[in-house]
Amino acid sequence: MKISRTRLFHPFFIGFALMGIVIFTGCESDDDEAQPQEPRVERISIHPEVVEFTDVGEQVDFSVVGLTAEGDTVDTGELEVEWEWWSTDESVFTVEPGGLATGQGPGEAYCVVEATILHKSLKSLNFTGRDSAFVFMF
Repeated sequence: MKISRTRLFHPFFIGFALMGIVIFTGCESDDDEAQPQEPRVERISIHPEVVEFTDVGEQVDFSVVGLTAEGDTVDTGELEVEWEWWSTDESVFTVEPGGLATGQGPGEAYCVVEATILHKSLKSLNFTGRDSAFVFMF
């Protein structure tokens, strides 16, 4: 039996073909779905930006936020981050690995923090950068 061209384009055949396209394009495996991307840190910002110690032994707890290129805050607690803190003059203040600074004596110095952020899954570099805060005591 020969199928005529008019029967090939019958609405039934067209509907059946469209249904097949929808089924095949809608059947993706979970592996094909895009994984949520980690936020991209473009810079970091230390807070507070200026600290005045009035007494030896006084303390301030510095904190850091990661920022996207648009200036949105990134929760760095969910990223793999290596922080390095230091004082440019430890006779003015010292700083512990977590950012807790303690006044030591008169003078001016900077509290510097450097962050190296790695992608969790790829262990590749996402960001490295630093920021500093001005610290003084009179």
